[in-house]
Amino acid sequence: MRRGIPPDDMDSQRVQRGRVALCEPFGEGKQKCKHSPTLHEESLHRAIVDAINDFCDVREKVKTVLKESVQRTISPEGKTLAQLEKLKKEMNDEVSRLLDLTLRENDYTKYDSEFKRLSDEIEKINEQICM
Repeated sequence: MRRGIPPDDMDSQRVQRGRVALCEPFGEGKQKCKHSPTLHEESLHRAIVDAINDFCDVREKVKTVLKESVQRTISPEGKTLAQLEKLKKEMNDEVSRLLDLTLRENDYTKYDSEFKRLSDEIEKINEQICM
């Protein structure tokens, strides 16, 4: 409960004046906030609504930037999700190319170490993506 102006009187005085002392929400009242600036309630409400509307207008951009920032923080190499997905696709393309070579050359052991390396890298990328 707020101190200073009694609760019943505070709301009626606020409506009459149409102004809010900046210290009122902190319960300090006029005794401790003699030089506190005041704002018109309508202006304060309008500013809050405008700020919320402005945020809604850029929400998707903020969401994307925030998501990429978190992913860069999590990813040891500082790569974004898009970069990780691209790298994964490149690795999968390389696996496909090696499969074609293996089938063409009819040698199933020649590229084992390369398959293992690519498989391990793809697994690490998947772990980073799932974080």
